[in-house]
Amino acid sequence: MEALPEGYWSQADPPALAFATSGSTGAPQWIVHSRAALLTSAAAVNRALGVGTEDVWLRALPLSHVAGVGVEARAFLTNGSAVRMTEAWNAETFMKCAVDAKASFVSLVPTQVFDLVQASYQAPSTLRTVLVGGGRLEAPLAAAAQGLGWNLRASYGLTEAASTVAMENAAGALELLDIWEARVNASGLLELRGPVLAEPGWFTTNDRVELAGRTLRWLGRADLLVKIRGELVDLEQVERRLTTLEGAPVIVLALPDSRIGHRLVAGGIAQEGLELYQSTCPALERLSGVFPA
Repeated sequence: MEALPEGYWSQADPPALAFATSGSTGAPQWIVHSRAALLTSAAAVNRALGVGTEDVWLRALPLSHVAGVGVEARAFLTNGSAVRMTEAWNAETFMKCAVDAKASFVSLVPTQVFDLVQASYQAPSTLRTVLVGGGRLEAPLAAAAQGLGWNLRASYGLTEAASTVAMENAAGALELLDIWEARVNASGLLELRGPVLAEPGWFTTNDRVELAGRTLRWLGRADLLVKIRGELVDLEQVERRLTTLEGAPVIVLALPDSRIGHRLVAGGIAQEGLELYQSTCPALERLSGVFPA
């Protein structure tokens, strides 16, 4: 994996870093974060996790994503530098690197967790926490990983927010990091305010949430709601149901339909699971076809 320039974090005035994102609003864009913003976010994550100077961060994410740079920043603030995977991701290489480095913390995406579970790898004894972001961590996958000793903590973050905004607490709820304020607007969308945003004031995400004090429950993205026969259907909800039936990730697409608005097709589901889903799902969420995964 690539590396930042030597001494980047200790420079007095290093250049800002730009990250490509589809955007919380769905429009392709570049998000620019200063060194100070990235370090502020990293410090908040370290505080929430209780990271100490003896702990080792392992980076298994690319620097093209803000979470990868976030790992480097977190390590700089504790023991000076992150241990990096030097090859492209695969579960076997990751395990060797984690064991050799005596890694304490790592950030992964659900796909990487899935690979580790599929290979039946037990968590290294030194690994205290796996922070999981970049997508929804489904309950069956989380349970399987926990059974292998992986201490997972789900997180919620945005490129616009310089990485993590909230992470799972001891009660299993997503709790805002101490640098963030949050509210829900009239449309049910999460709004954030904090020191790492590029512009001051409240930033409106495209995520639907329920907010209770400083804990939030993520409901889904507003842009994944589609209308079928005049009614709103949540594509993520359909995917979750299919994934639970299949025991593996299933992809659902909404295709334009001149008569009913949209029709749903899915990839990655076997015939048996498809038949069971079709016989039990609400009529509006019924699939009109499948495609190769």
